[in-house]
Amino acid sequence: MGKRLLGVVTVTIFGFICLGFYLHAEKDVILCLEGKETLVKSKSITVGGLLEERGIGWEDRDLLIPEPTTLLKAGEKITIQKCVPFEIEVEGRILTIEHHSLDVNEVVEAAGIVMGKLDRVEGMVDKGELPVKLLVVRVCEEIAEVDEAIAYCSQNVLDAELKKGDTKVLQKGRNGLERKTVLIRKENGVETLRRVLAREVIVMAVDEIIALGTNGTIAVTSRSLSNPRNVMVLEATAYTHTGNTTFTGVYPRIGTIAVDPRVIPLGSRMWVEGYGYGIAQDTGGLIKGKIIDLFMDTEKECLRWGRRQVRVYFFD
Repeated sequence: MGKRLLGVVTVTIFGFICLGFYLHAEKDVILCLEGKETLVKSKSITVGGLLEERGIGWEDRDLLIPEPTTLLKAGEKITIQKCVPFEIEVEGRILTIEHHSLDVNEVVEAAGIVMGKLDRVEGMVDKGELPVKLLVVRVCEEIAEVDEAIAYCSQNVLDAELKKGDTKVLQKGRNGLERKTVLIRKENGVETLRRVLAREVIVMAVDEIIALGTNGTIAVTSRSLSNPRNVMVLEATAYTHTGNTTFTGVYPRIGTIAVDPRVIPLGSRMWVEGYGYGIAQDTGGLIKGKIIDLFMDTEKECLRWGRRQVRVYFFD
């Protein structure tokens, strides 16, 4: 009996000795401080001993995993995050809270702030600059119908019965109405996005038609108009007085048309839809390809004309 007891005591003592050697042996552990992981060596017995060994202080409100009294084991991961003050701006108010998390969403939730589906948090956790400041951005979207006017266009037609420079309104222009379905996004009450989802024309615009006096513009018989040599659809712009003569050496007037000679030979006679009769007497640096430039007396008339697709009839 005595020998058996002695054996048990001996084994127990030996076990404690081995445990002591194990606990005091140098161990590789992972220290995760504020999200940054470092591999360190330590002979400490407990987690708290490791932190003291590394000169890292902590308080009960800090996040420490595992507990400081936990025996330190090789390969153990020690996580510590300091509790710091936060200032959270939300809806014009400043909320203060102390928290240890590195996740802004966790901090906001801990502050009792309910986030909407589109809301977001701006800012990042930098515990080197205290207090940590965050901004909650309230985002809302709505679908709305918006009515907008459709500006009418102006068309000019040449009238040989009017004196050169005289005009006459043949048809008054009238704006149309377009209804747009738009997505409107607001962030903290300020509109940041407006995107058109659909369009519907409620009222069609009515073009304004103005007759321009020609005072001797080229005459083409109605029989020629009904039997043109060629018909083309071209893009038409407008220009006015520059003080210079045309490429053919004459001063421009109503009926003078600038062309690309590779497409329309100079001297070609034509009738332009919405403009009237004219002759190819000029060229231009920007007149390349299927485009013509119509001379008009004033800049205002040119602006009214703008840029449009027209049908052009050519005559011999």
